[in-house]
Amino acid sequence: MTTVSVLSIFIKSIGALAMMIPVAFQMARRSKASPSSFLMPMAFGSLLGGLMTLIGKSPNIVVS
Repeated sequence: MTTVSVLSIFIKSIGALAMMIPVAFQMARRSKASPSSFLMPMAFGSLLGGLMTLIGKSPNIVVS
């Protein structure tokens, strides 16, 4: 979650999340847990990271 949040500060939120999806599936497979337990926190981290800066989300630029 932290990695996705930091990445989405500098690049688009969707792109950061898409880069980390294979990592989440691999971690879920290794820990024998449900992938959703990794994907949902990553999605929320992506949204929060995108809200921190003007780069992460296009509407932030319009609002500013």
